[in-house]
Amino acid sequence: MLLQGFNPSIGSIGIGIAILANANPIGIIFASILFGALQVGGTIMGQISGIPSSIIDLMEGFVMVFVIVSYFVRNRWEINREKKLLTEGVNK
Repeated sequence: MLLQGFNPSIGSIGIGIAILANANPIGIIFASILFGALQVGGTIMGQISGIPSSIIDLMEGFVMVFVIVSYFVRNRWEINREKKLLTEGVNK
């Protein structure tokens, strides 16, 4: 079924917003405002300066990648800290 005016990328944008907000309802509001501002700003930037608005998709992708990497790094730090605390507790 084909729906006119349906944006096929809306699902990927929603996933990006949920990742950025860490599935927090208040964070989703702010993340969606950020993504909306990026989309509108990219459109305006493309109309005024001739820069392609697809650069905004790249920026959103970088935001998601950096958030995912920060989750990974934070998880590693917590694991290393717990290991250190366990080894200090055994050595006492």
